[in-house]
Parts: sequence; C-alpha cells; structure tokens
Amino acid sequence: MNIQGTVTSPSLEESALEEALDYLFSSLEDKETSIRIAASKALSEVVRHLPSYQFAAVSSQLYSELEESPAWTEPRMGQQDECGDAFGGSTEGRKLLSDGEPNFTLANPRKWHGIMLTLSQLILRTAIPEDSLLISVKNLLLALNFEQRSSLGASCGTDVRDAACLGFWSFARRYPTINFPLDALKDGPEGKGVYQCLANSLVVTATLDPSGNNRRGASAALQEMVGRHPSMIEQGIRVIQIVDYHAVALRSAAMQEVAVTVSKIHECYWDALLAGLLGWRGVGSPDAETRRRAAHAIGRLIIYRRHSVLSVDAFRNVLRKLIEVTPDRYEAEHGFFLALAGIILAIHHITRERRKYQALPDDTDAGISSIVNFTKPSLIMAMTGRVLSVEGKRRPPNAVKYILEGRCRLLSAILIVLSDEDETEVFQNIIFPSNPGKRVFNEIVKNALRQQDDGVVQAALGAAVNLYAFLNDIGKEAMVSDIIEETESLSPGSDGIAVGMVRALGAIYRYIKQSEGHISHLENFRAWQWLDFPLPWVPWNPTAVAEVLIETLAGLLEHKWSIEIRCAALSSLTQDVLRYKGCTNDIFLSIFKCLDDYTINVKGDVGSLVRIQAIEAASLILKRKLLDHKQTRQIMARVGGLAVEKLDKVRWKAWICLSQYTRLFKIYEDLCLISDMAHTSSKSYFTRLLSMATLDWAAMDFLKGYVTSAGVGSESLIKTSRAAFTTYAHGLSSDELTTICVRILKLFIHNHRDERLSLPIMQFIVFLFEANIMQPSACNEKLWRDFFRCLQEAHHRSPNIPKIEAAINIYAALVTCGPLRKVASKKLCQMLLHPYAKIRNATADSFYVITEDQTMLAVDWSRPIKELHSDVEELKYRLIQEHS
Repeated sequence: MNIQGTVTSPSLEESALEEALDYLFSSLEDKETSIRIAASKALSEVVRHLPSYQFAAVSSQLYSELEESPAWTEPRMGQQDECGDAFGGSTEGRKLLSDGEPNFTLANPRKWHGIMLTLSQLILRTAIPEDSLLISVKNLLLALNFEQRSSLGASCGTDVRDAACLGFWSFARRYPTINFPLDALKDGPEGKGVYQCLANSLVVTATLDPSGNNRRGASAALQEMVGRHPSMIEQGIRVIQIVDYHAVALRSAAMQEVAVTVSKIHECYWDALLAGLLGWRGVGSPDAETRRRAAHAIGRLIIYRRHSVLSVDAFRNVLRKLIEVTPDRYEAEHGFFLALAGIILAIHHITRERRKYQALPDDTDAGISSIVNFTKPSLIMAMTGRVLSVEGKRRPPNAVKYILEGRCRLLSAILIVLSDEDETEVFQNIIFPSNPGKRVFNEIVKNALRQQDDGVVQAALGAAVNLYAFLNDIGKEAMVSDIIEETESLSPGSDGIAVGMVRALGAIYRYIKQSEGHISHLENFRAWQWLDFPLPWVPWNPTAVAEVLIETLAGLLEHKWSIEIRCAALSSLTQDVLRYKGCTNDIFLSIFKCLDDYTINVKGDVGSLVRIQAIEAASLILKRKLLDHKQTRQIMARVGGLAVEKLDKVRWKAWICLSQYTRLFKIYEDLCLISDMAHTSSKSYFTRLLSMATLDWAAMDFLKGYVTSAGVGSESLIKTSRAAFTTYAHGLSSDELTTICVRILKLFIHNHRDERLSLPIMQFIVFLFEANIMQPSACNEKLWRDFFRCLQEAHHRSPNIPKIEAAINIYAALVTCGPLRKVASKKLCQMLLHPYAKIRNATADSFYVITEDQTMLAVDWSRPIKELHSDVEELKYRLIQEHS
C-alpha cells in the first residue's frame, strides 16, 4: 500500500525495497562519515521490520560484503600481515581464522566502518536472533583489530575499531547471557568461552590501541560486559577497576601501567596482552616511542609472570619474527630487536632474584641454556645482518637509525647478562661469533653513535659503555683512541654527526670512575679482544685515559667547533666528569668562555644553547664548591649577567642557578618566590636583581647582560627593564647613581667595537638621557671625552641605521649641557652631510628640538649633499655666535 492508501502490487513493493536497500548499501561506503552513520541507522531500522526470510537475505549480503574484502588472505612465508596478530594477538581470536591470518591491506575501511555500524545498530535494536548472533560477534571481533595505513602512513582503521566497540557494548547491554558452544571460538578459563575471549580482546584494545577514543570505548564496553555477565568474565570486577575509563586516557600510562597491572590478575589476560604487545599495536607500531614503550612493557610482563618456559617461548617467537621480517618493514624489525632486549633482561632479572632467595627451579637454568642452544645461529644472523644496505640497495635513513638502535639495545642486554659471573660461559659464544662477524659489534656501536636521533644515541651510549666494560686492556685503549680520533677528524664546522661520539667519551669516563677499586671477573678474559689493533700492547692505566678524556672534552668547547658538539661536550662534562672530579683550571676557563657564547647564524642566537648548558655546568660547580673564592665570584658574576639578558629561557636557567645565593648578591628574599619563566620578565624581578649593579665584583658582567634587555630586547621586555631601572635609580643616592652611570660609560668604551653590545648600550644611554638619569656634568671630563671618541668610532662608516640614529640622539643630549657642547655641535653639523638622507633628516630634527631654529624647517635635507654645504655653514656660524 502506498502513502495515499491505495493498494499496490507486491512486485512494485519489492522493487522499491530493493532500490532502497541498494542505495543504503552503497551509502555504507560513502566518503562522508555522517552519511555512513545515517545509512547504517536507516538500514538497521528497515531490516529489523523485514520478514525472517528477507532478514536472512540482507544479513547474508552484509557478511558477503565483508568476505569480498581480502581479510582472509594467507600471508606468504616470512611476511607478517598488516594487522599483526588478529584479535589483539590472543590465542582465542586466532582460532576464528580457519582459512589463514587476516590481512586488511586491500580492504575498504569505509565499507568496513559502515557494515560494522550496521551490525552494531542491529544488535542495539536486538534485531539479530540469538541463534544467529555468533557470526556477528565473530565479525565484530575481527573488526576490533582492523588496521590499515594510507599511502602517507596515517591510520585508516580507527573508525572501524570504534564501531566494533559500539557493537560489543550493545551486545553486552541488550542480550542476556547466552550459552554459546564451548568450541565456538575457543575455550576460555573454566569453559567460559566466548565472553572471556571478548573480554581479553577488549582489554587489549583498551590498553594498547593508538586511539584514545577507542581505548575509552573498549573500556566502556568491557565495563558493560562485566556488569551484565559477571559470572562469565574471570575476575571481572578487578579488571574494570584497573582498566578504568580515565586510566586509559593516556596511551603511555595505559600501555606501561594499566596493561602490566591487569596482566597479573589471570594468565588469560597476560597471554592476550603479550601477544598484543608483539603485534601492530606494540612493537609493530609506526611510532618509534610506542615501540620502545611496548618493549619495556613486555619485559615487565615477563618479570611478573616469572615463568621461564613461557619466557623462552616468547623469545623464540620474537626471534623467529625478526628473522622472517622483510627489509622494507624496518619499523617491525626495530620493535622486535627491542622486544628481544626486554625479554633477555627480564629473564636475567628473574634468574638473579631466584638465586638471591635460593629459590631457583631447574627450569630457569634450562631456559637460559635453551635460548643459547636454540637461538645462537638465528641471533648471530640477526645481530650481524647488514644495516646500511640490503641486496645492493641503500636503506632509508630512518631504517638505518632504528635498526642500529635495536641492535645496540640487544647488545647491551646481552652484555648486562654477561656481567653475571654465573652466566658468562652460557652467553659468551653468542657474543663472539666466527671470524666473519669479528668487528660487527664495534661497527654497530660506532654507526649508532654517528646518528643524530637522541633515542638512538642513548641506546648506543649504553652499548658503548657495556662493550667497554668487557674489553681487555688493548681493547679499552683502542676503543677510546678510535672515538677520539674520529671526533677530532671532523671539520670544526661540522654538524651534530659527532655528538654521540662526544657523549660516549663522557660515558666512558663515568664508567672508569665508578669502577675504580672494582675489578671485573672478566678483566683477564682475553677472548674479549676481537679488534685487530695496530697499536702495541701497553699496561692499562685508567687514570691516564681519564685525563685524556677530560682534555679532549675541554678542547671540544673551543669556539671553532659546531654548536651541537660544544653542547654535547658541556653535557658530558656536567653529567659525567664534574660529578666525579674537581674542576681544573682548563675546565673552568672553558666553561667561563661558554657562558659568553653569543654565536648567531641563520637559525638565530644558537649560542644560547651553549650558554644554557654552561649555566648547568656552573650550577654543579658552585653546588659542589669546586672553585676558589676568586673563581666563584667570576663565574657567579657572569651567571648574574645572564639572569637579566634578553632571552627568557636563558634568564630562567640563570635564575635557577643564582636562587641559592641570593644573600651573596643582596637580593630581597621575596624574589625567591619566582617559580616559572614568565616571572623573570616582571618589573619586580629586574628591580631586585639591580642590586648586583652596585657590587664591584659583579657590576660589569651584570650590566653587560642588562643592557641587552633594556636596549634591544622585545618591546615588552624593554619597557619592563627600563621601568625597573628608573624605579631603582630613584631610590639611590647621587653618588651611587653616578657610580652606575660611570660603569655604563666604561662598559661602552670597552665594547664599542663589539657589534652585539655597542648598539644596546647606546640605546640604553639614550634612554638614560631622556629619563634624566644620566647627566653629562656628573662625570669627569676625561671619561666623557673617551666616551665621545669611542662613540665616533662605533658608528664610523657603519651601515647600521639604528646605531647611527642612537649616536645622533647622544650627540644631541651632549649639546644641551656638559663639557662637550662644542665638539658635539660640530659633530652634529657633520652628520647633516651624511651620505644617507634618512640620517640627515634625523640630525636636522634633533637640531630643531635643541635650537628651535625655524630656518631648519625651510631646508630640504633630502637634497644632494653638494647643495647643502651652504646651509650647514650658515648653521655653524649661528652656533658659534650662540656659544660665544
């Protein structure tokens, strides 16, 4: 029957229904998400009112649409599918796929999203009969692990997994507990089957999924499932208390804390989470930091399980995947290396704890031996494989750095295990392969130290130190010499390619100092020499090597080296050297020079990076009281100047250093309330720190930094610092104010040829004249004449317009009073004939303000210089008459 109530033929109704259904099915894969959502709701509402035979036909069409996508393709040997282990890697989920592992590479994510929304809406409306519900649950479970990357590397499976979470929430809420066959998916604990399998997958999604929306959606679905079917979920109440909606908001916390905690509840969650961490959500993630967190979480999971056989099985599984991974999937290769390192360290931790409490079962040593016997060829193959190129094709830079990081982590883990005397014989054959791989480990560490990624360098530093610890005397000597030679062989202006080498020098120094008085049980183990050294053997002298390391690091602070190298050398001195050794005069002078590093290039004031690192070094030196009284004052005065310079981040770091010595600088105690960087731009901050300008030993360095804020800083900083100086000056006596003004003039005399300082000092002096703080008659004539001479030299033939304009303003101030009226007037007359018309006009404006001579307004000072000589001569004559 149609809308008007007339009877229509069944064929017309069926035709209209078919057209509507076809349109809705096509809309399920529309590019607009809102259309897909509307189509799924409309389709579910239509389908639920159909007769049973038509409902079955539409349902079959939905499932066939999924089967058209290549989600059941068997991956070829040695290639992991794009989605990793299906169903969060759980063993329950893998039983679903009787035809092979799922591969969503060629699937249509929009179609999957629309179909999953339709299934979720049908379940929400309880339209699917209970006897037909299992296949929908299977497809939702499959969609919960849907992942696909676009050509640009972006994730395309987020919406699909979100729709699956909605489906599970609807299933838990709308249907009573159903006694599915025990073998429907796979038996869960105590025969709980399907519900436990779904809970495992939801736990994996809630803790490991890259999308925060999906993590919270899975958490909500899990909470609903436990609440409606509590007897079917193992320790369900405890699980939802841990996998809380708010606890899973931050991915790092969800992966490293929530996942590890929930894995302790029952082994079914441990199995699912371990497999999930080994899949695309964990060590197979495209994000490097996520892979690192996943490897860390894997190690913690194994430690908490404390089951050596399972740990060995996990190690074998990861190593097999690593060997089979294709060269183009370097992200997974990186993750598997990290996972191997985490598993080795976890097994080592378990073994040590059990030995400590004399509770070591037989399977622990057997497990370690099993790793060696089973994995030795594969592990050697993985560690010694080519990094820079494969089959003659050079790998991309990202692949190289991540694989180097992974191998360094694995090498460090093995070397840490070797530090245990009881396990030396067990692992030594892994470390020392046959002749073809003799130098490979040394090359891995060196290549990793050449990288510029901080995560890779950190891994290389750990490997370098652990490697150094097990070398014999010749190896130690050669390793240090090799690193020093490679560092110093670079051109002085090279970029950060040697940063890792520099930091390795400091790390080795720290190891030498920490190991003083401790002789390793491997000290005389001669098998540790795998390098072919041209150097003759010499007795090992750790003290001499330490001195060479310090000398090298101090030499790398010279200005000829790049900013990156200088920062790395300062960091090594601060973190590694100065914590174990006194501050020598060479180190002091180097750090003192770095506090005044104002290197500028196309990136801006890159010297600020060096200054910040130098401030941290100075802070450590002052804290440990490594300097004499004179050196302490010198370095504190320099830091005091940095506390008032124009860059916010430098001021903040300098203030942190000075905040422990406020009494020494006569700073008011309430200044110690400064708690963030913004406070270092306030008027009260500058006003209170100005007390340093009255200290004889700190004044010049302080003013050198202050003029950069009050002279050429940002507009707001100039206003704040000048207002602070005005307030402070009004509270001084005339003698104290004269002393500060004399110091400012002397600062300019000493730095008038310095392009960085001359302009801000001149601008600040102009302000002092305009604020009536500085008076030419207040200082002796000789100082003013020296200042006048230096002022002329500062702007002579200078193309810097702001500097020349500042000089004009100073000349104009000197004309009004003081002993230099005649020479200043003569100089201003000369400036009226300056080659730049802008300067001539500025000089004429200053003259008019001083003399109020109306004839100045009648002259066009932009005319050619030859036409202005007569006007300038007339002005000179009038000035001579006035002065006489």
